[in-house]
Amino acid sequence: MSLLLEWKTPNPLWVDMQNLSFDELAKADPKQAALFRVSVEGRSTPLGDLVRISRLHSNVEGIALPTVMARGDFSRALRMGARLQNTCLIIDGNAGDGIGKQLNGGAIYVLGEAGNYVAEDMKRGTLCIFGNCGNRLAGPSAGRLKGMEGGDVLVYGSVGDRLCERMRRGTVFVAGNIGAYACHQMIAGTVVCQGEVGASCCLGMRRGTLFATRLQPRVQNENPDNGVSRSLQGLFTNPRPFELSFLALLWKHLQSMETQVQRDLARWGYEGHRRLAVPNTRWVHRMLGDLQVDGRGEILLPIPPSGLHSQQ
Repeated sequence: MSLLLEWKTPNPLWVDMQNLSFDELAKADPKQAALFRVSVEGRSTPLGDLVRISRLHSNVEGIALPTVMARGDFSRALRMGARLQNTCLIIDGNAGDGIGKQLNGGAIYVLGEAGNYVAEDMKRGTLCIFGNCGNRLAGPSAGRLKGMEGGDVLVYGSVGDRLCERMRRGTVFVAGNIGAYACHQMIAGTVVCQGEVGASCCLGMRRGTLFATRLQPRVQNENPDNGVSRSLQGLFTNPRPFELSFLALLWKHLQSMETQVQRDLARWGYEGHRRLAVPNTRWVHRMLGDLQVDGRGEILLPIPPSGLHSQQ
């Protein structure tokens, strides 16, 4: 069973969907689904009072996962897809704060932009955002010491501050820029940024990897091809050139995720969306730290082709 949700009227109210199980919703017919309840400004309200619910049909045989599609602006719907395990949730529009909270499997695709606190306490599954995302992506919820513990996140736009705070494992790929304090107190996992990473990244980092095209604020050291954040000097070792074979596996994994995302969306007629330009380099400048906490995390800065000859 697959369902389509559309607002009955432009929705001016905040709707908390944290306790709405999209796994159960995907198994229901439209009449049953209308009886599921959400919280509207603190009042328990039937879902059918807010949205039109209809069957969703695909022309492709063998859909891998039951699917719920929400079409329209869902930026005022909070914590959609919380604790999702074995359903595909597609937001054909913008998503609100907290989407994918405690994601434990399945897939969430946001075709617009997303708010703050996305993928809090994420454990498994795939979350893809085609627009920009707010602060604290893939971090811990209030009072928890553990951030993201597994799964894959793809962001085709840019991300705000405090990305992947206290991250334990998993992969996050950002095609745009990242704000300040990324990878704060990171324990493990991999973050790839093809844009610019803001100030004070990787403070308190113990393990894990940040692959970053540029760090800001930046100063030029003796190697003109390498920009090092002034805020990291003394906290990380000096950059050293390395050829890292594991990067080839990482790029292959990212390419596989990209292919799966495009395939899943094509099943529902969504084709021609933005595609990731997955890197292919294996030569990087490598810095280890945070030395203040005896950390052995790594920041990898790609060496451009013009600088490869001098490194070999």
